[in-house]
Amino acid sequence: MSVFHEELFAELAWVRGLLDAETRRANALHWYVTEALKSLHQDQPEDAKVFLREALGAEILDG
Repeated sequence: MSVFHEELFAELAWVRGLLDAETRRANALHWYVTEALKSLHQDQPEDAKVFLREALGAEILDG
């Protein structure tokens, strides 16, 4: 493998790592928002607030 290919491979692996992290973050955010909506549908607004705080807190801490 040439040096160019090795460098390209390393860069692509780095980008894939970033995408994996963003996917995990988006999935977590989606889960919290979904749980908040379920709580609202079950007339549990306090639980919904907790899920939204967790979602926003996770977003603020990660972002």
